[in-house]
Amino acid sequence: MARRFARRSNSVEDTMTVIKVEKSGGCVDRDTSYLTQYRQAQIREYFFGDLKNPLSPHTQQLDFGNVAIYKAFEDSMILESLLPGGEPERASEQPIFEKVQPSLLLPHCILAVIQADMNDTQENIRDASVIGFLYVTEVDATKKKFKVLAPLSGRLPNKAMIWGAWPATAGDLVG
Repeated sequence: MARRFARRSNSVEDTMTVIKVEKSGGCVDRDTSYLTQYRQAQIREYFFGDLKNPLSPHTQQLDFGNVAIYKAFEDSMILESLLPGGEPERASEQPIFEKVQPSLLLPHCILAVIQADMNDTQENIRDASVIGFLYVTEVDATKKKFKVLAPLSGRLPNKAMIWGAWPATAGDLVG
C-alpha cells in the first residue's frame, strides 16, 4: 500500500503518508484448511444451490475449436495493470493474456465466461464483465472435446473464457 501511494501525486503537491495500524484484538486468523473448505462450499453452492434454492446444473460437451480460453500471464507488471486505482495505463508491448488450448491440466478448474467476443482485443477482455462460471469436469484430448458443468441449462454464448490462477483447483464437484 505504501508503494502504491508513494508514486502518486496530487494537484497541491502534498505528500501522502500511509500509517500502518495494528491488527484489532477481535481479528482472528483463519487457517488454510478452513479457507479451502469454505471456498469449495461456495463453489458447490454456485453450481448446485442450497437447501432453500436448489439448482440443477447442466453438463455440456464443447469442442476445442469452438471456444477461446485465455490465461493471464504471471508477470507482476502485467497483473498490476489489472488492479483498479485510477492511475493511467502504461503502454506495454507485452500481452495481458495468452490464448490456450484445453489441456489435461484443466479438469477441476473454474472458467470465467466474460462479456467479450472470442477474438476481442486484450484490453476488452481485461475490462469485460463476468457473465458466469463453468466447472471443467473432463478433457478428452484425442476427441478434442471437454465437458463443463454450468449452473443452468441452455446453450453457452460464444464468449471468451478466462482460466484464472486460483489458489487451488475446485475439487471434484461431480464425483
